[in-house]
Amino acid sequence: MDSGTHLVFGLGLGGLALTDPVISSHPYGPVAVLIGTVLGSQAPDADTVLRFKSNADYIRNHRGLSHSLPALACWAALLTLILSLAFRTVPWTHLLLWILIAVLVHVATDLFNSYGTQAFRPFTRKWIAWNVIHIFDPAIFLSHLAAILLWATAGPSRGSSSLSCIRSWRCITDGERSFTAAWPRSCPGKTPIGGKATATRCCRRCR
Repeated sequence: MDSGTHLVFGLGLGGLALTDPVISSHPYGPVAVLIGTVLGSQAPDADTVLRFKSNADYIRNHRGLSHSLPALACWAALLTLILSLAFRTVPWTHLLLWILIAVLVHVATDLFNSYGTQAFRPFTRKWIAWNVIHIFDPAIFLSHLAAILLWATAGPSRGSSSLSCIRSWRCITDGERSFTAAWPRSCPGKTPIGGKATATRCCRRCR
């Protein structure tokens, strides 16, 4: 599939992850898992850097080793490690689960088009291409995009989790105290006043 379709898969999985009570109940769980699923949905295509070497190398190796069975575990483990260091209080096992699902979805959907992948490597180096759907399928892309828009614009009674996730995402993208978001225990918004700790609004996620 194309990068845009993989992106909407990652965003959709980030929303689906909010059905996980461990993720949805954690203050930083929604944004951590959203970053993880988006990156996980793109990670196997990191071999695109081969274009800097030559187009021939890129065409010959794209969707090869980076889509193999060992690579699935490596991508998920690497992204989980990075996000666990940034969001230390978010349970890493749940992060790993959703990131792994994102990586698996990427490789699995690539099997269905004509380009092919070496998804069963190292057991076989054969290029698997089922040629069922196009590299870009408008129906798949637009249906996921519509679902994401509905999720993002849901009312408070139905979309509180999605709104929480969006606020978390905006907290990081706006650059407001990103280090505070990563290490909430050092949040400068908690200032002792009159012997009591009073929380101020240090970022949009706290609102």
